[in-house]
Amino acid sequence: PDPTKGGLAFGICGHQPSGNEVFSIQLPDAILYNSHAGLVSQCVGMENVSKRIHFSAGSVVGLKHDISTRSLHWYFNRLCVGSCTIQPEVCEDFRVLFPVFALYVPGQKIQVDFRAIAPSATHGQKITGERQAQ
Repeated sequence: PDPTKGGLAFGICGHQPSGNEVFSIQLPDAILYNSHAGLVSQCVGMENVSKRIHFSAGSVVGLKHDISTRSLHWYFNRLCVGSCTIQPEVCEDFRVLFPVFALYVPGQKIQVDFRAIAPSATHGQKITGERQAQ
C-alpha cells in the first residue's frame, strides 16, 4: 500500500476474525471502508459512499449501524460521507457485529472510542449506544 494515501480500513464483520483472516480485509461477511479506495465488501446492497477519501493523521472516522434499515452510515471528520445497505440474504450473518480495523503502515496507530456521541445528534441532545431500562 501507498502510505501517502492513508493505509487504513475500518468497518464491521459478522464473525470475529481469526487465523490468517486477521491479515486480510477480504472477509466474506465484512463491510469495510478502505482509505482512498472506498467500500470493500461482497455483501453490500445499495450504496452511495464517497470514494477516495484520504485518511491523514488526525482524521476522525465513524460508523453508525441503523438496525431498522439494515444500513451503515459512514462518517469522516463528523460529516456523513454516505451509507450502504446490507444485502437481505446475508443479514443472518450479521446478528453479532465485530468492529474490524486494518493498519498497513508500520508504526501506524489509531484511537478507538465506542462511546462517542453520534454526529447525527441534534444540538444539545446526546445520542450514544447506551440503552436505558424502561
